[in-house]
Amino acid sequence: GKRLTYYSKPNTMCGICGIYNFKEGNTGVSTELVHRMMDAMTHRGPDDDGIHNDKFVSLGMRRLSIIDVATGKQPIYNERRDICVVYNGEIYNYLPLMENLKKKGHKFETKSDTEVIVHLFEEFGTESFSMLNGMFAFALWDKRKQTLYLVRDRFGIKPLNYAVINRKIIFGSEIHLLLLDPDISKEIDPEALDFYLAYYYINAPRTIFKAIRKVPSASYLMCTGGDISIKRYWQLSCEYVEEKDEEFYTGKIRELLNESVKLQLQSEVPLGVFLSGGLDSASIVAFMRKHVTGTIKTFSIGFDEKSYSELTEAESVARMFETDHHPIILKPDHVPEHIPKMMRKWGEPNGDWSFIPNNLVSQEAKKLVTVILRGDGGDEIFGGYPTYIAARLAKYMRIVPKFIRNGIIKKMVHALPVSDKRLSFDYKIKRFVEGIDLPPLQAHYFWKEIFPPSMRYDLVNQDYHINRNGMMINEDILETASELKTVNMGDTLTYLDMRIFNQGCTLPMSDIASMAESLEGRVPFLDNDLVDFAYTIPFKLKLKRMKTKYIFREAMKEMLPPEITRMKKKGFTIPAGGWIKKELKSYVTDILSQDNLRRIPFVNPGAVEPLLKDHFDGKKDNTRKITCLVSLAVWYDCFN
Repeated sequence: GKRLTYYSKPNTMCGICGIYNFKEGNTGVSTELVHRMMDAMTHRGPDDDGIHNDKFVSLGMRRLSIIDVATGKQPIYNERRDICVVYNGEIYNYLPLMENLKKKGHKFETKSDTEVIVHLFEEFGTESFSMLNGMFAFALWDKRKQTLYLVRDRFGIKPLNYAVINRKIIFGSEIHLLLLDPDISKEIDPEALDFYLAYYYINAPRTIFKAIRKVPSASYLMCTGGDISIKRYWQLSCEYVEEKDEEFYTGKIRELLNESVKLQLQSEVPLGVFLSGGLDSASIVAFMRKHVTGTIKTFSIGFDEKSYSELTEAESVARMFETDHHPIILKPDHVPEHIPKMMRKWGEPNGDWSFIPNNLVSQEAKKLVTVILRGDGGDEIFGGYPTYIAARLAKYMRIVPKFIRNGIIKKMVHALPVSDKRLSFDYKIKRFVEGIDLPPLQAHYFWKEIFPPSMRYDLVNQDYHINRNGMMINEDILETASELKTVNMGDTLTYLDMRIFNQGCTLPMSDIASMAESLEGRVPFLDNDLVDFAYTIPFKLKLKRMKTKYIFREAMKEMLPPEITRMKKKGFTIPAGGWIKKELKSYVTDILSQDNLRRIPFVNPGAVEPLLKDHFDGKKDNTRKITCLVSLAVWYDCFN
């Protein structure tokens, strides 16, 4: 049946933190640390703060007011004040939930979505978490059972970190908040470091610090006394049911994305869109135009290097939908300023320098708007990454006799000259031929890999070694791959990218980059109903005739110009390779100098120098390896 649209009035974007002290003979919780944590995340909520204290627990929050400014103050309680919540996020379906709870006799003191969480929990317990459609991270204290729940949304859009130490659990929206507790060790987790060097981000539940963990997406942590457990409250299913014609899928995609955008437009403050020039953000603008009669503010970022810049495409979409468009040019001199700023906020290293344009465009957008819609999630649910094409090509290439593949094709490919162009042909084809002989899952991660196992082994000092001949993928990845019940490798790969890459890299990048500027980001592609439906679409319609996102492109044909629906995926990357050779050469060589690296206890400086030389001499494109190491070194300086 037709999905009903409910106009949501979400409460706030903000940050949360707190302590639950479950020591025997507990004489109370010191609120001084919670206040310091709140002060350290004013950027996440400059408008207001709130704190709940009792004998066992202290819960704090900072608030960025979006809607229901008058009555949405937190913490929020139930009628008996024995359930309390501090919350970061938005529940888009909260009105129908509220109506249902009122029928069951619950009394509401506010009009905010936050209050729905406490009453829903009273009524349904932990089953209530799966009923929420939105982005959220919240802490719920059940005084009756002396139990703390830390809950994170289905896809990991909002962050939530915790540590257990000295018979207490401490949590916060950002990693650096937890380090304000002097008892929390800064000891490095060797497995997290190994994963970082492999893929230049760190996947949940790990952080770079051994003592600190992330609550995984679609999960909740439950702590009663010293008894701590983490449970999944929702699992994506992948049932094709009865296959339909293309028209059915394209119509349903338009309907669900339209509803999602409509729901996420609710705001009492100015709202805009990040318009990259690609298909996903252009689609959001197209649907937004259906519901907004006035001005739509769009923001784009580009570069002087034409092969990287999508400003032309973004401007054509802006003209088509008559938006108030604001293009920004990112220059090399923005890089040294933004890396330390973002590493401090992130709390752990990230080598994907896309966070630099993300933060710069957030700075500019904040001058005019308080809420921004983004295209995150579209590639994962509709099959947008070039590695999916590579997986299919590899299947055909394995038919070619091995002596031809290895003896002739690989030699020809490795003779190609090195290019600084974005995702250049030589870079992609060299990685592709190296991974042909691997099984599909291993090949998928090989094509993403920054440093192979032997190089990772040489890069770190002995105390941090994992395994010289380690596989491209670790147990976390294999375990995640087994969660989705499907026989189709394409579905498995998109699911892995959503659960690991999107949760570990893309979504935290968006959150950190925008919240650093007190700007709320919303992601219409990660609506519950849209994601559920996307995984009923046969993968052969997502990748058809070697065209990524085929069915989504077809769905948007009637709403967008052909140059957008036909455009190949570029990915939101910066021209770092060329900049490192020229404008950023002295910056990079200073940070990765032998003297500087010797201060970092887990890095072997001797393994870094040849990488720089090969890149500067044009022998190899080591861009991703260099950005990975620069971020690691800068992060280390920020936290030591």
